[in-house]
Amino acid sequence: MTYQVNPALWSGVFAIPSVIVDEHLRLCSGLALKVLLWVLRHPNEENDAEALSLSLKQAKSDIADALNYWEENGVLQKIGAPIIVNTEKNEAQDESKTSSPKTQPVVTRTGRPHFPREEAISLAEEEPTLGQLPENKAAGKKPSYCMVKAGAWGKNPKQIHNFYSMKYFECPDDELNIRVGDCSLTETHMSGYSRVSEEDAKNHPEYMSDAGDMMWDLDIDKKITFNVGYGANSLFRKLNSFEMFWHAEGIKTEYSGTIWLDGEEYEVIPEKSYGYADKNWGGDFTSPWLWISSCNLTSLISGKKLNNSAFEAGGGRPKAFGISIPRKLLIGFYYEGKMYEYNFARFWNMVKIDFDFEEGEEIHTWHVNASNRNSRMEMVLYCKRDEMMFINYEAPDGQKRHNRLWNGGNGWGEIKLYKKDGTLIDHVKMENAGCEYGEYDK
Repeated sequence: MTYQVNPALWSGVFAIPSVIVDEHLRLCSGLALKVLLWVLRHPNEENDAEALSLSLKQAKSDIADALNYWEENGVLQKIGAPIIVNTEKNEAQDESKTSSPKTQPVVTRTGRPHFPREEAISLAEEEPTLGQLPENKAAGKKPSYCMVKAGAWGKNPKQIHNFYSMKYFECPDDELNIRVGDCSLTETHMSGYSRVSEEDAKNHPEYMSDAGDMMWDLDIDKKITFNVGYGANSLFRKLNSFEMFWHAEGIKTEYSGTIWLDGEEYEVIPEKSYGYADKNWGGDFTSPWLWISSCNLTSLISGKKLNNSAFEAGGGRPKAFGISIPRKLLIGFYYEGKMYEYNFARFWNMVKIDFDFEEGEEIHTWHVNASNRNSRMEMVLYCKRDEMMFINYEAPDGQKRHNRLWNGGNGWGEIKLYKKDGTLIDHVKMENAGCEYGEYDK
């Protein structure tokens, strides 16, 4: 059925430049569009960030980001500024359209504070409280915000951070249904927009962000779960028994939809998304921190794709009731319908784990060996240094202890899976692996 505007409304109209629909409608955020429509409708009013924040009932920092978007794209300009007409073709953008990036996994990670959501909202200020801001450090103010982190790996990896006051964070207690700003996340769908200008990335190190803009509209289909066991059950969560909790709901997740990165549109194909989804929460991070994940697996014996398989490993040095447990990992290798688990928390399975990481000039290398009462595995993973980045997080106490936390998504390697008696079950090639390693500064 085709729709049209109610003819009775044409008695009151205002103009919108055609470039808004032709070039920006798919790329701009919902808030940016609201801001522009308000400015176009009220051209003779004070349309600065503070006034618009009051009129639209949105955080001033979010309004400022929206205004910056339109200013940088030549749609809005400050009163008194010279009019600039840009007729030059963006050759760099045209050139970028001739090449396409290599396939990369799609990863969703969520986190939550280690105190009740209602308390976080009641204590929140109107603007997000950033822990790396010098005045907040001097005042002893701890971080309080919802951060949306977006980005990509590859030759020009980047992470883009947008921050929101917890006052504008919405999520019920009994389901995953997060809404903040223009972003939303449920078990089956995610959409949103994240943008940081070159100027803001340079002038605001507290953002811990690169410059760029990214928008996404994706369906989520979680195929395989790695349940770490009793360590994350309600009793241990209530007791805050671990400093960092982890649940990997989708160690194989298929995503479908569209991603826009820096003006380029990419189609996400489920069978080639090699996706992942997990959740971390707690009071601090771990050091060392190791994470490896891949669901793009192929048997080197049969040559067949292992479509019902996924490998997952995470951990490093967990803390239980304040006591460090050195060099421990949680490992799950779901191999064609059967889970081979090497989980240090399940001590009755006689689990032994050894791992190391080597930082190379061109390629980084991970080794992980594990065994239990019934099986053992050997894994080696590689990832190119120039396709990785130092991923940025600050802890809930405001300290940024991880400053060399390598993070990438183009890892490749091999896994050998054996029965306990040494019989080889399979020799597996892994590709498009998510991989991390880092230790706190000495």
